[in-house]
Amino acid sequence: MNQELLPIFLPDTTIVNNLVCYQKKENKIYYFVGCEPIFSHYFDEKQEFRYITSALITAGECKQVDIVRTFGVSKISVKRWAKVYREEGIEGFAGKKGKKRKRCGHVLNDEKLQHAQKLLDEGNTRTDVANEIGVLRDTLVKAIYAGRIIETKKKKNIRSKSERTVEDTVAAAGMGTACHRTGERMMAALGQLNGVTTLFEDNNDIKFGGVLFGLPALLSNGLLCFKEKYFQTSEYFYTNVQIFLVLAYMALARIKSIEQLRYIPIGELGKVLGLDKAPSAQVVRNKVKSLAYSANIKRWEKELAKFWLEEQKDYIGIFYIDGHVRTYYGKVAKPSKKYVSGKKLCLRSMIDYWVNDSLGKPIMVFRHTATQGIIQAIQKEIIPDILELLPDQPSKEEFEKNPKLYRCTLIFDREGYSYDFFETLMKEHQIACITYKKYQRNDWAESEFKTITEKSIIGGEKVIMRIAERKISINGIKGREIRKLCKDGHQTAIITTDLVTPTGLLAVHMFNRWGQENFFKYMKEHFGLDRLCEFGAENPSATELTINPLWKAKETEIRQKAGMIVKKERELAKTEIKNKKDREKGCINDKAIKEYEEKSNKLYNEIIELEAEKAELSEAKKQIDHYIKISELTGIEKITQPRLTCKRFTDVIKMISYRAECGIVSELRKNMARLNDSRALAREIFTNEADIKVDAENKILRVKLHGLSTPCSNKIMVSLIKTLNETETIYPGTELRMIFESSLKLNS
Repeated sequence: MNQELLPIFLPDTTIVNNLVCYQKKENKIYYFVGCEPIFSHYFDEKQEFRYITSALITAGECKQVDIVRTFGVSKISVKRWAKVYREEGIEGFAGKKGKKRKRCGHVLNDEKLQHAQKLLDEGNTRTDVANEIGVLRDTLVKAIYAGRIIETKKKKNIRSKSERTVEDTVAAAGMGTACHRTGERMMAALGQLNGVTTLFEDNNDIKFGGVLFGLPALLSNGLLCFKEKYFQTSEYFYTNVQIFLVLAYMALARIKSIEQLRYIPIGELGKVLGLDKAPSAQVVRNKVKSLAYSANIKRWEKELAKFWLEEQKDYIGIFYIDGHVRTYYGKVAKPSKKYVSGKKLCLRSMIDYWVNDSLGKPIMVFRHTATQGIIQAIQKEIIPDILELLPDQPSKEEFEKNPKLYRCTLIFDREGYSYDFFETLMKEHQIACITYKKYQRNDWAESEFKTITEKSIIGGEKVIMRIAERKISINGIKGREIRKLCKDGHQTAIITTDLVTPTGLLAVHMFNRWGQENFFKYMKEHFGLDRLCEFGAENPSATELTINPLWKAKETEIRQKAGMIVKKERELAKTEIKNKKDREKGCINDKAIKEYEEKSNKLYNEIIELEAEKAELSEAKKQIDHYIKISELTGIEKITQPRLTCKRFTDVIKMISYRAECGIVSELRKNMARLNDSRALAREIFTNEADIKVDAENKILRVKLHGLSTPCSNKIMVSLIKTLNETETIYPGTELRMIFESSLKLNS
């Protein structure tokens, strides 16, 4: 029986098992069984290595798994070498090189080889290269091993989300979380840097990376068009361009307020901006305040409105106008009270009058702390701005030649119903209007209604309605009354001074007004429309009018007297009815008659006195001005409003972001069966992760979006990516042309 060896090995050796070890010395490898050397070969002698390991396995000194574990070779290779040794011996490892016939590649032609070589030199992975050139990964690997493609050892340092998180956390011990560009921050603190340079790096799995797919739409809607004209150049670390972009990205990513920046990884958002980190909540708040107070926001908003109207001339001419009440729950300011229909209460609030175009996109907004109503807002503010901004208006001679001609059409709800107002719009401004009719009494005969089919401008859907029309006169002006017959038999009436547009299209325009209500709801839910941006209160415009408290007090007293009169009249009527019934039954006597007469006379005299008091109060109310300037209010009646300067600035950014989202949604809808899911898909794109790769040599910024929730959504993305790449967008502040991609290779 063979004597077993003790597991004693020389120093500086690598153990294969409890009997075999090897040692690397200079350029040779020595093999030992126990302490006795048995074989050796040079590093580059692969056939000798195969022969020695096969001999050890065959002799029973070690197992195949020991060779696989120690030297990192495949199990199938070790089995193959051992079989050759058993069948052919040492001759099986001699003269093998060069005898095997090499096969020529037919899938990888010269063009694909050159393309693959270029992609590998750029640092792309084997999998990405194989997907790009359209071959299997194994085919590419075989070409690399055969020497047809040379894979450089140097690879780009593409960091994952986990690696970035560790780096950002470590940086917190220095200047702060994710502060890696410390030198530039020091220069900015010393006043020696006029804005940091946008510099992108290769990164994978970037949170909020999907917002970059909205950048072409943001730029096409004028996000950066007029910044030099209305805003001063920044002399700090973050430039105005970067602040504009971070606010727009926040809106698309559903970060509804500046305060929410405290609860998101600003290092990740910074990678989307081409920075080490996004500005903190405090920095953004200070920058917004600086930009808002140093610029004329109203002029900037009007410039953008003019830009939007000129860009969509095919859809101008229809303007939806409606008020949005913003309830104030704070304690600093004291705005006037208004009726809030959603809560059915009279609460302290402010009202904004929004003007949307025929596609439902916002154009302008007018804010009021105290308002006289939509009619006064249209006459004093909205019409002057529309007449100033509306392009290609008819001349005075054209109006005289064609009395039916008009500049545009305003659509609003019943609050603006007034024949005098309609007359003023048409005679003084040549502006048509459409609204619901008040005081609708008699129904029309069903034989007058005809079924029509029209196409909605907003969604493009077909609308089928039963419509009837009659000519009417509005204070001497020719008009039209149109009614829609509902399925339950109800007739919805609208009136208009537009004598040119077809009946069905007018009805579609009017009923599309609900798109503006949906706009308010969507903006409140997804863009934080009602959120304030700064603390404090300020005085409203000194020229703004509000209801006179004295007039309001008199009106309250008059209504109280009117209520008392109605109550007394009802009581008198009940007494008379009771007396009449008693007389008919014959169960009345002289005492009951006397009591009835006394009670009737008393009630009658009380009614006369109340009527006199009401008339006296009415006369007194006539002597009091209905409206007074807000500046004339004093004491507890004084009205103040929250500071709105910063909100005006951020609201414009949100309007641009909403219009950009509408552009993405309209492109998505071209390939969607369920159109109502288009906005949900757009939100998923903006909040999804993406990979960023920079090709500095060719000045290309590649943005690769991760897969979406469903295969259908991924297929829809193909056409959107094609459209976005056709824009050839240059990222602001760089020379990099953006190329959008999807992580999934799908055919359109």
